[in-house]
Amino acid sequence: MPRKPEEIEAVGQDSFLDVITNVVGIMIILVVITGIRAGKAPPAAESTAVVHPSVPPAAAKYPTANNVVDPTELEKLRSKQAAARRELEALNAELRTAGRNNRALEEEVQKLDQTTAQLKQQFEITLARRSQFTSLLAEGELKLQSERARLSAEEQRDFDLQRQLAAARSEVAAATAALSQPVPTAAPPAVEIAAYATPLAKVVDGEEAHFQIKNGRIAYVPMDELIELAKKELKPQIDRANSITLLQELTGEEFRCGPRRGFELRYSLDILLDREQSRVKVALRRFELVPDQENLGETLEEARLPNSQFQRDIREFSPRNVTITLWTHPDSFAAYRAAQTLLQNQGYATAGRFLPPGTYIAGSPNGKKSLTQ
Repeated sequence: MPRKPEEIEAVGQDSFLDVITNVVGIMIILVVITGIRAGKAPPAAESTAVVHPSVPPAAAKYPTANNVVDPTELEKLRSKQAAARRELEALNAELRTAGRNNRALEEEVQKLDQTTAQLKQQFEITLARRSQFTSLLAEGELKLQSERARLSAEEQRDFDLQRQLAAARSEVAAATAALSQPVPTAAPPAVEIAAYATPLAKVVDGEEAHFQIKNGRIAYVPMDELIELAKKELKPQIDRANSITLLQELTGEEFRCGPRRGFELRYSLDILLDREQSRVKVALRRFELVPDQENLGETLEEARLPNSQFQRDIREFSPRNVTITLWTHPDSFAAYRAAQTLLQNQGYATAGRFLPPGTYIAGSPNGKKSLTQ
């Protein structure tokens, strides 16, 4: 059935309105998208620096008042940079020179240390030899006096004259040698010489106090106390031997006593039969004082302190009546010299006894007496 004209016109108007509505919607969407993109875009630079045509692009980082680099200022900056570079090179050269000088000084110090150690060792050896020569000189003097005592009065007078004549001849020879030397035109430089006690020693006849110096440490040796203790311990054993045969069996046997203050006394006896007086004499053959540890006593630095054990020990002895004998092992010559000086400064006479390597303090009736300086 055919449509009416009114119906056809109504349908055409509706389609036209739909098309217009769709177009408007699309335009609105495009406007929104354009606005969003415009909000995310970076802002444009407001101004740019203007570089002088004659200045290279790198100079643009040095702006002036008009934001343009001046060639004169740039040249000054380059001059300062070159001067700073030259100054830095000069400082580096000085640093290298100082390093070389420092290494040279360190080598010189090491050489001086080695030379000092060698001289110190030679000095200690010389002191030890001088002490040995002193002992030999004193022993020779004793033998000379003993031989002189055997001579008659007239022979002694002749002997003394011969000695005086020999001494006078030595003085004349020395004076002649001195006169033959050319006279110096200028005074020689002054040399400081350390003065020690006179090397002319004398035999110790009075009371002695004994100390050991080993490993650089000094320790009191109670020699007299141990000998008295040995006598007390030995007396009951001798009393029990009611025959000469039993007493003679003790000859050569080793006895021990102590320890006291770190030392043990080891000794042997001689049993002597005096037939004229019908009695038996017990005599000491030999003794040794053996330390019970390696490092006894105090170092010299500790011994110098007023309340040290060393100071307390020597205060028990009078400087007027007692000689301090220092039994010194080969490793402690320097400590011996320091201890000797310390004792002499406090008014004590000292005697040095030098022990061979691997030996202990020992004695016998046939031994030599100490020599004091």
